Amino acid sequence: MPMVYNISNNAWHHLVINFTQQNGTDIVAQVYLDGVASAQNTFYSSTLTQVSTWLTVGENIYGGAIDDLRLYSINLGESSILDLFNE
Repeated sequence: MPMVYNISNNAWHHLVINFTQQNGTDIVAQVYLDGVASAQNTFYSSTLTQVSTWLTVGENIYGGAIDDLRLYSINLGESSILDLFNE
């Protein structure tokens, strides 16, 4: 099931997605919108496909501006996410 958000109110938003491996192979995606846990989805290993392409952000589906993109090698805790939102 894809995680789809329609955020079109012409306002700035803060988005964080934590990806965590579960059961050795499945991936859980936890979404935080404006510092608040908003959605969670599990991607089961049987439905995942390995791809060898570069990371693409917003291409062909997003018509706004992206500012201050950060990638971390760790999952951020809720307090860290809220701190980033309040920066």
